[in-house]
Amino acid sequence: MRRTVLTFLVAAAGVLGLTGLALAQHNEPSQAKKFQTTFVTPYNACTAPNTTTKTLPLPACTAVRSDPTCGFDTTAKGKASVKTGISGSGASQVIKISGKVSGLDAGCEGKTLAFVSTVRATTDDCVTPPCTILEAVTHDFPTGITCNVAGGACSFSGSVGAGTLAPGANTGLQLEGCALLNGSAHALDCGILFP
Repeated sequence: MRRTVLTFLVAAAGVLGLTGLALAQHNEPSQAKKFQTTFVTPYNACTAPNTTTKTLPLPACTAVRSDPTCGFDTTAKGKASVKTGISGSGASQVIKISGKVSGLDAGCEGKTLAFVSTVRATTDDCVTPPCTILEAVTHDFPTGITCNVAGGACSFSGSVGAGTLAPGANTGLQLEGCALLNGSAHALDCGILFP
């Protein structure tokens, strides 16, 4: 009887120990180190519908560009791409970001566009792990990566991580969006075009 009780207590302690360990970490995949997307024209959110779609009747609003001064030229064949990936190892790991845009209209000429991302970040790098960072902090998060528009095009590259993200902290970044900002306006947003 004592042996059964002792075995139960050892097993219970093991389960409680594992449970404590599980609470200190969150589940992430072993590989999620690359992301690639394109840019599309961003529009303001629809808050007061005044029309509907045709194929599947859904409430809609007349489209209003988020940045009426800078975007793709309607006469040019605009193209854009963004690539991200993890580079380095250990404490020197960073997220490398690069992209290029062409076919921008005259309103963009000479402007400096800033690459930002909106993420939901969950990490073990907190006082009581895991924790999810307040989204107001990670909305349109500045990366310090910019491009200067010349001839309707620009390209950018840089990295984020050193001093911002803790290596080995199992930080999951759910991408909620990314954009090129013209001042505070979204000139281009990450997305896809369904032709």
